[in-house]
Amino acid sequence: SRTRDYHILGRVYSNIGDLCHLAGDFPLSYDMFSRSADCFLKNGDTLLYYYDLNNMAFELAEQGKGKEVVALLDSIENNHSYPVLQTNIQETKMVLYKKLQQYDSVLYYANLLQSNRIKEPTVYLSKAQAFCYTYQYDSATYYADLTTNISKNLFHLNNAYYILIHCDSVHNGYKVYALSAKRADVQKQLEVRQGQMSQAVQLLEMDLTSKPDRGWLYAVIVTILIIGCLLSIYVCRQHKRRQLLSQQIDDYQQKRLTDLEISCTALRNNKNLKTELDWNHYDSMCTIVNSRLCGIADRLQAYPDITPNDIRLCVLVLLELSYDEIAYILNLSPKSIAKLKSLTAHKLGTTMKNLRNTLVQIACQNNIK
Repeated sequence: SRTRDYHILGRVYSNIGDLCHLAGDFPLSYDMFSRSADCFLKNGDTLLYYYDLNNMAFELAEQGKGKEVVALLDSIENNHSYPVLQTNIQETKMVLYKKLQQYDSVLYYANLLQSNRIKEPTVYLSKAQAFCYTYQYDSATYYADLTTNISKNLFHLNNAYYILIHCDSVHNGYKVYALSAKRADVQKQLEVRQGQMSQAVQLLEMDLTSKPDRGWLYAVIVTILIIGCLLSIYVCRQHKRRQLLSQQIDDYQQKRLTDLEISCTALRNNKNLKTELDWNHYDSMCTIVNSRLCGIADRLQAYPDITPNDIRLCVLVLLELSYDEIAYILNLSPKSIAKLKSLTAHKLGTTMKNLRNTLVQIACQNNIK
């Protein structure tokens, strides 16, 4: 519950699986090893992943589920490249065949493990059980003796005790007495360990249920709230400033538009318009137009493709003169005016229909920063 490290989670689930196995809960142990395998796979711990697959097969073997065990072992043997897993696979097969009561196969895999110098109580006990069930009592007694000599596991001792009682009629009394004493010692050790584990569990529960010191957490929350309030104030001020600036820009543009339309009306009604704007002298015309029409000439000159004739036409369009009036001032035919108007609108990125609106927008562009 405290970590998101898949390697650590895999180790924890694997340890719980071992505990469940010792408690004899093989289905739950299988589930824990399955979770552990998923964690190791996500973390890229390939060897540990295959070890857990073998552990899963081992728990299935304890339940006598032969087909499932074979499928898992085949998956491991076909995909892994780790020789160290071979011993675990042999032990799993030994347990499976013991559950299936195929004692010849049990002896085969137990001998393989012994040839690999594996001196585990599980191997000796498996051989003792196999010899017992195949009526080879001398061998069964021999390996049961070995089991009692090297193991302190109560499960191993109980099974060895059973074999010695049923298979050794000569030394039965002495061995049973010695084994009973050893079992009693192991039982005492288990009770002491169980008490220690209970204390550890209580300490763990106290640690999990105790309320941590959250002073630092409250300090962080207060700091976040203060920063949030300051940011809110700053954002509100910036918003009001933008609103005020936007209103100033709108007022400026509206005033500029009103001044422009008044000037356009005055020039359009001037009977001497042709001479008033000095059409024959371009620079002089631009100076007059800029002073009367919000600097439209300078603004149009900023467009790279606009020519002096285009600017003369734009001024007349802005004044809303008819085709005939424009043709008269520029000394062109009405058809030429239409063509020139179309080309000029294209250069400004608009259409003939919207040319004047575009010119008004260009003239009224704000310069407020």
